[in-house]
Amino acid sequence: MISTHPLRLSWRDFVFYARVMGSIVSIGAVLTGGAVASLYIVKEHGRIVVGTTTTTPTGSANIWMDTSGGTCTRSNTAVVYNDAAACGSLDAANDICQGGDIVRVKAGTYAQQDINGSGSGRSSSLRCTITNAAGETAIFGCTPSTNNDGTTLQGTSCIDVGKPTATSFLTFDGDLGGTCMVASCMRLKSQTYVFNGYTYQGRIDTERGDTFLTFNHMDVGSFTSAADDSAYTHNEIGPSTDPMNNRQADGNRITWADNYIHDYEITSATGHMECITYDAGLNVTITRNMFESCVVFGIFEKPTETVSGTISNNAFWNPAGHTIQQDVKISNLSGAPSCATTVSNNWFSEGLLIDCPNAVDGGGNTDHSPTAQPPDPRLP
Repeated sequence: MISTHPLRLSWRDFVFYARVMGSIVSIGAVLTGGAVASLYIVKEHGRIVVGTTTTTPTGSANIWMDTSGGTCTRSNTAVVYNDAAACGSLDAANDICQGGDIVRVKAGTYAQQDINGSGSGRSSSLRCTITNAAGETAIFGCTPSTNNDGTTLQGTSCIDVGKPTATSFLTFDGDLGGTCMVASCMRLKSQTYVFNGYTYQGRIDTERGDTFLTFNHMDVGSFTSAADDSAYTHNEIGPSTDPMNNRQADGNRITWADNYIHDYEITSATGHMECITYDAGLNVTITRNMFESCVVFGIFEKPTETVSGTISNNAFWNPAGHTIQQDVKISNLSGAPSCATTVSNNWFSEGLLIDCPNAVDGGGNTDHSPTAQPPDPRLP
């Protein structure tokens, strides 16, 4: 239940509010009648998070999307929402989205989405950006998966970018222009499901051949990363269950930064799970993430081919009391000739194990009790 109590002050168009949502307590100041700017102080899972978030008015976009769809018409200049001109899918919006365009998604629960192709006129510095209509939340459903027990459960490919044709120069942002750090203000979400009594969210996937993809301020269960030059930043990732862990599957120049990755649970009798399984990738940077209550491993790097990168300045803790072997394990069990990964300056609760050529402990790692709450390493 959300309760909001505005108190109007003497300043023009200035509203002070307090909001309570479960374990989240926020206090904000919102300047209305133009760009919306808010300061929040949040207590979440025992941590205090302070930040700001700003959004533009519901106002305008080059392309709009809603649950019913229309003519799917692009405007050269940003325009207000027009139901008749809206697109009915992310793929349709992506097809007409040019470099620098904004796609705004209206509130609603959408079916699973495949995206392919790259519009026109895009580049690494001039992208298509998909965001929510300000103040509105879009939720994306998923497809079935099969766990190790052979049981079907929902939760994969809620959005599959690059299926069947590679996609490039695309950004998703659930708080465009803001610095949101908690799920309550992330407005692009994957569907929530329940399996064997455990509540979790679905996974977002990218494909080999994709390039220059960014996922920012999203509230999802997990990601599969296979695209070159991709970034996963400022997301709330979790809860999730087997077999839908985060997967670093392939790609070059990948960044996982400033995410809150939490509550990964095995719900099958024979399942295996970690917060991130790292199978392949060159120049992979995993930094300033908060890992909380991962099961078995936080990061399990077991590549099938040569990999390289850094794991640095992350924090791992285990308030749920899961059975964890290591926070980070790097192994050549899958046959990689080289795991050129440097691990440094992490807060560990279950430690580090390195058993692969060219992986090194770069120093600065510290060991703590699994229930000792670490400082939040994330930057807004």
